[in-house]
Amino acid sequence: MILHRELDIGELSLCPYMPDRKKQIKYFLASELDESEISFLLEKGWRKFGVYSFQPSCPDCQECIPIRVISDEFKPSKSQRRNLKKNSNIDVTFGPLKFSERAFGIYQDHSNQRFSQECTIEEFIEGFFSPSTPSLQSEYYLNDELIAVGFLDKGDDCLSSVYLIYDTKFSHLGLGTFSISHMQYSQYFNKKKNTSGHLWQGRFYSCVMDEDYLVAALRYVERNPVRAGIVRKPWRWKWSSAGVHVGQEDGVINLENITSLIDTTAEEWKEYINSDENDEKVEKIRKHTLLGRPLGTKDFVAKLGRRIGRVLNVLPRGRPKKQRGNK
Repeated sequence: MILHRELDIGELSLCPYMPDRKKQIKYFLASELDESEISFLLEKGWRKFGVYSFQPSCPDCQECIPIRVISDEFKPSKSQRRNLKKNSNIDVTFGPLKFSERAFGIYQDHSNQRFSQECTIEEFIEGFFSPSTPSLQSEYYLNDELIAVGFLDKGDDCLSSVYLIYDTKFSHLGLGTFSISHMQYSQYFNKKKNTSGHLWQGRFYSCVMDEDYLVAALRYVERNPVRAGIVRKPWRWKWSSAGVHVGQEDGVINLENITSLIDTTAEEWKEYINSDENDEKVEKIRKHTLLGRPLGTKDFVAKLGRRIGRVLNVLPRGRPKKQRGNK
């Protein structure tokens, strides 16, 4: 991987999916990622668009969640089966990236009709045909006419559905739903290679947490390679920032030292991330990131709720019980 721009966070702007909300993205620019690197980033919640790798970091919204599909176990729902049957006359092909004027025309129409955006051919080529990782292109044909194009990144054990563009004259066909055909490619690939893997779509799970859980979460993240059996010491995994956090220098990462955030030395942090984790805290971190619920003391959650004007405590299921009046 060649890093062109270090981790940064963008300014608040209008969300293209929820116009009444603001979006904020943290990102970095990198090229020449191999299949193992793209799989690692996807597992950590990153998405890609060309050299642009990003994660939503919206302060007041957590509606974007990831979907990870085990392709070999995928069974379409009733509505998805109807969609597949309705579009059974559409031919789908998979192959290397291939520019065409028709594909650019579809992108122009899709961008204009869906998002009221204009685009140039240079932007189209730079965004989709200057790959920073092994990639695939899917093409959808109806009566020999190209009506949609999909772009996918290839990891060593997964596919990531990056973007689907379609001619909006065919919106009634539900081509976004029909793109589950990407999973059929995953199934074909797994069978051919005698392996198993995933199709990745959507984004990532996250939650706000207080300082105590933040420290535990940092250790949890930096111990992932140890937990996976890749290395024995967290700082020996070359794609992790753990080495920098324990005082090593690699000439690439230039992040604020973690010890300045949690008031500890590099040696103390090294000892901490090399020690066993608190299973109870780890389980809470997993549960709350899955639900998108704040994690911390009652005072922390209450203060956060007052700040954003929302009730953040988990309420009992069902309707509130009626209060009987005093007789």
